Amino acid sequence: MRRLISLCTALCMLLLCACGGTALGSSAPTEPSNSIAPLTKPSSGGDSGFSDVPAGAWYAEAVAWCRENGVMSGTSSTQFSPDEPLSRAMIATILWKRSGGPSAAAGTAFADVPAGSWYETAVRWAASQGLMAGYGQHQFGPEDPVSREQLTAVLWKFAGSPDIGDTGDAQDFADAGAISPWARDTARWARSEGLLTGKDGNRLDPQSHATRAEAAVMMFHYFHREAAPDSTAASLLPYDNVYPQHEPYGTGIGAMPGRVVWSYEPDSVDWDGDGYWWELDHFNEPLICQMVNDSIATLAGGDTVQAGWNTLFTAHNAAKGRAGGYQPGQKIAIKANINGSAVYDDDTSGETAMSYTNPVLLKALLLSLVQEAGVSPADITVYDVSRLFPDYMVALCTEGVLQGVRFVDRDTGVADESAPILWSHEFSGRVNYLPTCVTEATYLINLANLKGHSYGITLCGKNHFGSFLNGNAMRPPEGAKLHQWLTRNEMGIYSPLVDLMANADLGGKTVLYMLDALICAPSEGASITAANAKWEQAPFHKDYTSSIFVSQDPVAIDSVGADFLMNEPAVTSRNGALRDDPTVENYLHEAGLVSHAPSGTVYTDSQGHTVSNLGVHEHWNNAAEKLYSRNLGRDEGIELIRIGQ
Repeated sequence: MRRLISLCTALCMLLLCACGGTALGSSAPTEPSNSIAPLTKPSSGGDSGFSDVPAGAWYAEAVAWCRENGVMSGTSSTQFSPDEPLSRAMIATILWKRSGGPSAAAGTAFADVPAGSWYETAVRWAASQGLMAGYGQHQFGPEDPVSREQLTAVLWKFAGSPDIGDTGDAQDFADAGAISPWARDTARWARSEGLLTGKDGNRLDPQSHATRAEAAVMMFHYFHREAAPDSTAASLLPYDNVYPQHEPYGTGIGAMPGRVVWSYEPDSVDWDGDGYWWELDHFNEPLICQMVNDSIATLAGGDTVQAGWNTLFTAHNAAKGRAGGYQPGQKIAIKANINGSAVYDDDTSGETAMSYTNPVLLKALLLSLVQEAGVSPADITVYDVSRLFPDYMVALCTEGVLQGVRFVDRDTGVADESAPILWSHEFSGRVNYLPTCVTEATYLINLANLKGHSYGITLCGKNHFGSFLNGNAMRPPEGAKLHQWLTRNEMGIYSPLVDLMANADLGGKTVLYMLDALICAPSEGASITAANAKWEQAPFHKDYTSSIFVSQDPVAIDSVGADFLMNEPAVTSRNGALRDDPTVENYLHEAGLVSHAPSGTVYTDSQGHTVSNLGVHEHWNNAAEKLYSRNLGRDEGIELIRIGQ
């Protein structure tokens, strides 16, 4: 039922693109409204009011109903143009409008999409979201009519890429052999949902264009079964999260405030479950490099990775009252999450099934900094002062153009005793010092893992549990007695994670937050297997997550990560600390509301300055659509942009 409702939303949006439409080759259509009028149940008949829709036509009742409900209007006051095709630009525009008119992602420009055209931003967005692809050689074909098979693929993707394997005994089309290979499953899905009934002889006629009349009938049939008198397209899918729904807390930060970019490329991971998850031949290094570069460009709202890095550094500096971007000689420290390596001993082989930073992703990030941002390898330090880096990882990330990159671990980290962490809440524990590689750096990059934890979740906020020294070499957080704040299962209590996010030398220096989600673990102590690392939710469908997330907003990226983890059965079925426990987001409420934290804590930056904003926190609208406030056209909140496939 939920999948059908999602489809209802998609179809409603699709057909709205006909509002004010014109025939191909005439003037551009009027851009559709963002709003969708309430839908009434279909009447038993009625005059459509269009001179080119005969009263007895097979589509007449559907057209009348669509006009009645404001779903489709005519191409003029008297003409409906039932045989006119819907163009690719029209569909892209209406889906973009319904998604809140988000900014266009980088790396999706097409040579045949003129700058400033009424559909430019929509086409770029639709391509970046994986809803519609180009034809190759940077061509999109905006004026091209949409074929019937293309329509099934677009709707399937917009409906959240639902599982096609459970379509039951949907009858195959007589011309199934004529359906393009990439559309065979989506055509079968569309038929099983009752969206396509086939033409004469049970033919899909896959390459023919979808007409306005056909689209009107599809809408009519769907709502005849499912519509309620008071239903609206904006509320067809209910909120389905364990976390309580609330308005955005805090204010988005970054070059594009509140933006989180999600790059998903299934071909980036190829592991059959044999051997260790981290073995290098399981990953497509060139593709992962492309994912990193495209993510940086998109996060900055630009077209190139070089411009993207400059924008991110410039925005970060501007927030700190400094002008310009990165300057040669400035040092960058990258906080990796090496939690699964050398946990109980000094073994630096990395031969464990537990999770730690993906070595290929780390290399891709380093290559982007060196080759695209112009940072000297000698000015980059990768660190985790609570663990030991695997030898193979160090070798991989210091060879060739990366020669000179430095690694600092618990054996080589040096405490800067002039930089103790000053917590905003009094509790017993050892004095904690930042390592010199952090205090000497101008910028930090927080490279965390998207994974569950025995305390619920561990994302960018908790990654800094490996950023301080206190004499307890194996377990600095235990020496600091921090875990007591993560095990109470309460909301409205102090969180040391917020202090770390606010710390002037940690969060205050961070130019980029990244979540490694190429292969995800259900918990920090779990051995990663093919079974527990394959996720069920769309778009993964029992495959690896094969993703990375980037943002300049630490609260936004952890909010997105929290939504993905809480709504993934592969994680929650194996992690009782997370399953059905909304209190794991306590630190996100404290961070989003940091100026008036629910606990009453006055958080400082460890240098005596009270913190008034750390970023924005909220939850997506539902697990199928994964839309946040800025995706829905609101002025504040998170904007999640998906790129890649």
